[in-house]
Amino acid sequence: MSATGKHPWTRRDAETHPAYEAFRAYLSLRTFPKVAESVGKSTTMISRWSREHDWVARVKAYDSYLMEAQTDGQVEWVQEARTETQQLADKLRRHLIDQLDECIKRKADPSVRWSQAANTLIKMQEHAVAPIENQKMQDQVDRVAAMLEKVTGGPVV
Repeated sequence: MSATGKHPWTRRDAETHPAYEAFRAYLSLRTFPKVAESVGKSTTMISRWSREHDWVARVKAYDSYLMEAQTDGQVEWVQEARTETQQLADKLRRHLIDQLDECIKRKADPSVRWSQAANTLIKMQEHAVAPIENQKMQDQVDRVAAMLEKVTGGPVV
């Protein structure tokens, strides 16, 4: 167990400073010869420290932790992107309904801009359940947000 008890890759109570520094080098280098050269010790010593302090399991735990942290960050980003896209689509939908109501009151046909905005809304709704994966879609979302801010006089929620 580590001295802090927090993570397996932290220094263990029985692990000397040189052994722990070699382990830290092993986290990135992953071969005994490279670690031995890096810390100025023999590969025999590195191999012994690895066995005594269970480097392979500790590196696996470290890699799993990093992968989980990266995945968690991606999940959070996808959720935020979905929420923002849905909020933008809702605001655009409300604006389009208001504009259509105005056209009906004036007995006028919706403009080409209105049709383009409606098509954009449909595309945004299709992509609201998936992350924004390409720059073209992100640019389109940004243009719609800017248009809404200009038309409504306020920031997009």
